[in-house]
Amino acid sequence: MLVVRERGGYADFNDRYLDLRVDDDPHPIERLQEILELHHLYFGKPARESLVLIDKKMRGITAHAKQAGHYRGPITACMMKRPGTRWRI
Repeated sequence: MLVVRERGGYADFNDRYLDLRVDDDPHPIERLQEILELHHLYFGKPARESLVLIDKKMRGITAHAKQAGHYRGPITACMMKRPGTRWRI
């Protein structure tokens, strides 16, 4: 599936907005649908209702990361870019 749009490619470098392929699959249409859904998940704009304020969740996230050995800083909400920034979690 190839979808082109002017300056639709990565960083506006080309017009290739979407280029998905299924080369060898017994059910290519179904597999293409799965790949398209993954593309929208990874590259699409999230629905506003799926966003949460990170300041309420950040302490738990940093505590978990610290417990797992992936974070050495203080357990605060300071990892956010600015107060009220929303991330999809």
